[in-house]
Parts: sequence; C-alpha cells; structure tokens
Amino acid sequence: MNATRFASMLEQAEKRFEERFQEVFPRIRASQFNTRQVAQAQEALAGLLGGISYFYGSLIVEENQTGVESEPISITQPLALISAVPSENKFPRGFLWDEGFHHLLIQRWDPELSFICLHSWLQLTMESGWIPRELAPGIEARSRFPKDLTKLLVQSERVANPPTLLIPLHRHWRMLQEAFPLVELDTLLSLCAEGGDAALVDYTAMILDKSIDRCETVTRVADTAQRLTDLALQKMARYLLWLNKTQEHYGWFGRNLTTLRVQDGDYPTTLASGFDDFPRAPVASAREAHVDLLSWILYGIGRLVAWVPYDGRAVDSHKHILHELRSLEKSLQRRLFDIHWSSKADMFCDMDQAESSASESASPWQHHCHLGYPTLLPLSLGLLPVNATQTRALLEAAADPRQLWSPYGLRSLSAADPFYMRGDRYWTGPIWVPMNYLTLAALKEKYARLPGPSQKSAAHLYERTRQAIIETVLREHERTGFFWEHYDPATGRGGGGHPFTGWTALVVLIMDEDYSGIIDSDGSFLVD
Repeated sequence: MNATRFASMLEQAEKRFEERFQEVFPRIRASQFNTRQVAQAQEALAGLLGGISYFYGSLIVEENQTGVESEPISITQPLALISAVPSENKFPRGFLWDEGFHHLLIQRWDPELSFICLHSWLQLTMESGWIPRELAPGIEARSRFPKDLTKLLVQSERVANPPTLLIPLHRHWRMLQEAFPLVELDTLLSLCAEGGDAALVDYTAMILDKSIDRCETVTRVADTAQRLTDLALQKMARYLLWLNKTQEHYGWFGRNLTTLRVQDGDYPTTLASGFDDFPRAPVASAREAHVDLLSWILYGIGRLVAWVPYDGRAVDSHKHILHELRSLEKSLQRRLFDIHWSSKADMFCDMDQAESSASESASPWQHHCHLGYPTLLPLSLGLLPVNATQTRALLEAAADPRQLWSPYGLRSLSAADPFYMRGDRYWTGPIWVPMNYLTLAALKEKYARLPGPSQKSAAHLYERTRQAIIETVLREHERTGFFWEHYDPATGRGGGGHPFTGWTALVVLIMDEDYSGIIDSDGSFLVD
C-alpha cells in the first residue's frame, strides 16, 4: 500500500469516527463547546478505547486467610483478561476499581465490547467470591511492573477493591430495559415458540403498540438478559457478600500487613480502598471501620436488590442471595448513621476500636475524621435522603472553598485538614475526575432534582463544579497535550501519570451530562 492510499484510508476512518461521535454524544456538539473542545473529547475517548488490551498468563496469589504476613504463595493456571488500562505507559495493566469507571464511557460507545470486557473480569471471580484487584497476568505484563513495587504483583485473597463493576453492569440492564419490553419477554418467547415471527408481529402491534418483527431479536435479548442477571446476581453478589464476610468491622483489610507507608506523614497506606494515602487511623489495626467500604457495599446492594427480573423463573436460583442482601442492607444503613456519623465534626468519619475496650459497656469506638472523597461517599453515591441533616452538612462542606471546593473541581481532602497535601500528595488534596463525576451524578440526579431544603444549593454546586472540572481537564490538555491522572487543587496543573485516558476520560460524560443509571433518584433511605 502506498502512502497516498494509506493517508486516504486514515482520513476516511477519522471522518467516520467523528460522525459516530456526534451520533453517540449529540449534547456535546449541541452545547456551548467549540470545535477544539469537541476534538479534545474525541481524543479522550479514543485514548480509552485504544488502551483496551488482551492479557494472558498466570497470577501470583497469596492465600492470606489468617491475617499473618507471608502466607503460602501459589501460581494460578493461565487465564485471559480483556481490560482497559488507566495509562498505557504508567499503568499498563488491569485495575478492578478503575475498570468500573472505564465502562461508563466504553458502554456508551460500544455496549457489546463493554460487556465482553466485564464478562472477562467477572470470570476471574474465585470460589470464595474474591476478585483480584490489580492484574498483570503473564510475563510480558509483569515486566512492565515498577521494580520498587513488585510486592504488589502478589494478590492477597483477602485484599479487596471497591465493587465498581456493578455500576456499568446495572447500566447495561437499564439500557436493555429502555430498548426492549423485558416484562413481556417470557410471553414473547412463548409466542415465538408457538407461532414464529407472524404471531410475534400480531401481538406486539396490538398489545404493546410496538413493532417487534423477528423472533431472532427476542431470543438474542433473552440471552443477554440472562447473562447480565447471572453476572450480577452470581458473580457481583458473591463479591459483595465476600466483602461483608472478610473485611472485619467493615475496614479495608491489609493496612496492618503492607510495608508501604506514605512519604510524608508516617502512616500506612490503604491500597485496597483505592484512596491509597488518604489519612486514616494513624496506627493500623484489624478493628478499623471505614465509611467508604460500608458505603460501597450499601451502594452495591442497592444496585442488586433493584434488579428487575424479566420473569420469575430467571432469578429462582438467586433468591437466597437477594434475601440475604436485603436483610444485610437494613442493618448496614443503620450502621452508617449510628457508627460513622459524628455530630461534633458534622461529617461521616472512619472509626477504630481498641482491643482492651471491645467488651466494655461504654462505646469503644473512636472517630478519625478527615473530610474528603472517602467520607463524602454517602453523598456521592446518593445514599442519603434529600432532607437529612447529614445531606445539608456535606453539601455545605463540598461547596466551601476552605474545605472541598476549588476553582478546579472538588478536592480529595479538605484544605482545612492537617494532612492536606501531605502524604504522597496523591489522595490528600489533588482533584480526581471519577470522584467528581460520581458527586456530579448525585447532585444532578437526586439532590438538585428532588424537592428538599438543599435543592437550590445542590443545583448551584452542580453547575459550578461541572464547569470547573471541564475547564481544568481541557485547559491542561490544551497546555500540555495530555490528560492527567489528577490535578493540583491550587493551580489546576496536571499531576501523576500521563497520558491518562483511563477514568479521566469521564470528562466526556460530564460534558455530555450523562449520569443515567448511576444514582437512584428517589429519596428513600432507612433512617428516622
């Protein structure tokens, strides 16, 4: 092929991509964004899609069941993984909690590709329900692992990650519901079995006032619905129950085992949470309770118990799991308020429990209060009722420039916290797109939408935070040519890995104002 022919083919491919982008994200083109900003959004999406990789090889697993360091290590049978990556040069491997965010954008562009990747991840679910958190299967992938962090190659069977894969799974289900009358699926399958396409056409035209003319379509939808239900109510439900069983006191396991400590602050990291150097209790113990872990489990349960089966038989084998999750949900909702809310600090806080006082009648719990992404999660995940005192307090803190709000987006740690911009300066102040995205979703779909005492302030916070994060990401891309891992809360300058078209590419959905299926829009919650 000569150069002229190749250039022509490349130009045609770019044109098709741009046309498809306009079809998939019409609100971006129709809004206030100029041609250059649209091109930046296209580059973010292309970078994320281009990072989807195929991995094959074994994993190194530490069978850590007793809480003692240096448990027996085993090598798994070779396995395959299809996954997006956070950054092709800095993090060229799969990360469990990153992947849930990746697919909020990938599934919008190519639902089938997204489902293939999610299925690939969930096939790694172990018998116990555990899913490995950081995957570099095979010699080639392991060779790209930083030499000073090779300890992290070993995956402990008790170290977790947030269950973010449930978010795109739930959205896949919502998309299927919107495109097809799932409540009629059992009837449509029977019609097809008895009368074929003709019976299907007659029924849908007369009864549903909708044209479905091929039984092949009905069969395909039934298969997709069943596979989604199985992944959600088998794999992800088991993972949630595994989290509930293994993470004692709802604290991220592993802080007391890791030898990694932050550079400035001298406290252990919490890698399992994803918020690595965010300040927790200064001394790690097995008696910690972390508000973000509890919030993720509650949110995940909410995604699953709201799963509407297309017929009763579809979930017969999962009824015991649903019953267990519903029972667990009520107790955890109460725990969030009774254990983690500090009226003195006016925020949700991590807790720990001294061993010597564990059996005393007086409360043995001690708050460790640091306002930031982990302790804002009850709001960011839409877990709070619109009229709750806690909702008002967190909205005020998020809007306060002395605490979380900055002209560049919401900070990961309050500017008033003594650990602000200490540690590794990773999650101790810098601005991250995915957590801004979740908070924007909660504001847009719930707190600014439903009537309540904070409705207007939530709407105002949404508008200015959305504008801030979009301007920050696009301005830095214009200045440097890169999308960044995180952004400086004082200057908006990019920091960490680059190019970072993993979850930073969520700026595309923020520009498009697409938060569908992320947050339950009702105001219900079990609280007096």
